[in-house]
Amino acid sequence: MALPQRNLLLRGLYGLSMIGMFAFLIWQSWLPFSEAAVVAQPQSDKPSQAKQLSVVKQQSSEEITVTNQPVWQSVFGISGLSRKVDLQSDVDQQIRDHWQALAESPLAGYIQADKPVYGIYRDYDSSTNTVILTLGIKAQVEGMPRIAVAEGRYKTYRDDTVLDVWQKTKDSYKDFLYQSDFERWQLDNNYQPVAVTAFLGLK
Repeated sequence: MALPQRNLLLRGLYGLSMIGMFAFLIWQSWLPFSEAAVVAQPQSDKPSQAKQLSVVKQQSSEEITVTNQPVWQSVFGISGLSRKVDLQSDVDQQIRDHWQALAESPLAGYIQADKPVYGIYRDYDSSTNTVILTLGIKAQVEGMPRIAVAEGRYKTYRDDTVLDVWQKTKDSYKDFLYQSDFERWQLDNNYQPVAVTAFLGLK
């Protein structure tokens, strides 16, 4: 199976794009959000679609523990935006554009500083060297599609993105499923990324 390929400068550019995206979200932090069901209130400076969205109680799930050993991850889903990423093209620009699309979508109004943002990489196609990337949050948002992370064993990598790990682990790629690898972005109170962890599914 052909390995996923990417630009070696991806990590640095990817990190900068994350900072820019989260800076964009700061001004939206005043929006009401709670784990109890609430109805989104239309805002004059928000996209018109926002009035069609509402947030329902988030499904309960245990926090993921990062260790040096493979961990068992139960299935969970995120509400998010998806796009196909061509790993043979300008990956940096494609990912920046996708984060920007998330920041400009109604979903951005429901991101909380104390809740992580997830990126799920799924449906990797070795024949075309493409993968579907979904960015979103665990909260269930009506009107937004839900994407699930498959249950199973995952190996964790602190301070790495999924694409970083794919690039670094060429010699052990046969251990991975490339089915629903994901990354968890932790935010501070100013919506700035303070930590990222990649989770890769194991066979």
